[in-house]
Amino acid sequence: MKFIIIYIIGFALACVSYSFYIPKDHNTILAIASPLSTVAAMLFGFIIAAQTFYSGAASNTLIANLKTQKAMFNHILDEIKFTGFSLISSCLSLILSMFLPHKDMFEGFDLKLDVFFLNTGFGFLVSALILFSFSWKKFTLIIKES
Repeated sequence: MKFIIIYIIGFALACVSYSFYIPKDHNTILAIASPLSTVAAMLFGFIIAAQTFYSGAASNTLIANLKTQKAMFNHILDEIKFTGFSLISSCLSLILSMFLPHKDMFEGFDLKLDVFFLNTGFGFLVSALILFSFSWKKFTLIIKES
């Protein structure tokens, strides 16, 4: 339930940002989507590192004890999984917005294809940033205690 609320918040902020600013041409889309997709890809690297740490630190006493607490350990892995999903979805949506044409999605709608994927990627990125802050805070607490 927490994850659904976070996704709703992320996409609500994306809709609010769309109501304030709509890119007028494809060059603006490129200037916005490129750094955002880079940020999403870099944060995904941190998520992969955290996942590797949890699965590879079997000799660590804290991690071994954490694995015996299945509910806690599974919750932490779920947060990492949803964060990774959000970051990859954001990255892919933003990359699509860079390569798709600046055309209307459907006849009669004034929503451009690249702008739609830019906003979708932004919504996933906002959700991922919220999820990342939760999961990274838990990860750093575990690292300090290890």
